[in-house]
Amino acid sequence: MAGDKSTKKKSSKTKAYVSEWPSTNPSSSSRSVPAKTNAKLQNLVSPHLDSFNFFLTEGLDLAVADMSKVPVELPNQHRMDIWIESAQIGYPTTENQITGEQKLLPSECRQRGISYTAPLVVTLARSFGDSQNVERIQRVVGEIPIMVRS
Repeated sequence: MAGDKSTKKKSSKTKAYVSEWPSTNPSSSSRSVPAKTNAKLQNLVSPHLDSFNFFLTEGLDLAVADMSKVPVELPNQHRMDIWIESAQIGYPTTENQITGEQKLLPSECRQRGISYTAPLVVTLARSFGDSQNVERIQRVVGEIPIMVRS
C-alpha cells in the first residue's frame, strides 16, 4: 500500500555528540585540559581524595577497632569468641599467565574496561572460653574500588 506507515523511511536528523573533554581522566600534568579548568577539577575532587586517603590510613583501622567480639554458644555448652583483628587493603594486581601476578595501573583498567580494585584482606580471630590461646586466619573478603590519585 502506498499509504502504509511501515514502508515510510524515517529521516535521521540526530547529530553525533562531540565531547570537549578528553576520553581519559585528566591529571595534574594533563595538557588536554586548560590549566585553569584543571585546577578547578583538582579542587573539586580534593575532598573526595582526602576522605578516601583518610579511610586508607586511619579509617579502616578505626572501624575494625570499633567492632566487638561476637560470642557464640557451642552445643557442648562452651563459648567461642570470634572477631576481626585487622583489615588491610592490598594493591591492584592482575594475573599474567607468563609472569604471574603483576601490578595493575589505572590506565590499563580504562583500556580494558575493568574496575581498578584491590583485595580487602581481614585477619579473623577466635578463642574458646577464657583461654588465652587465639587462633587466626587471613581471608580475602572482597575487592575495594581504589580511587585514582589516592
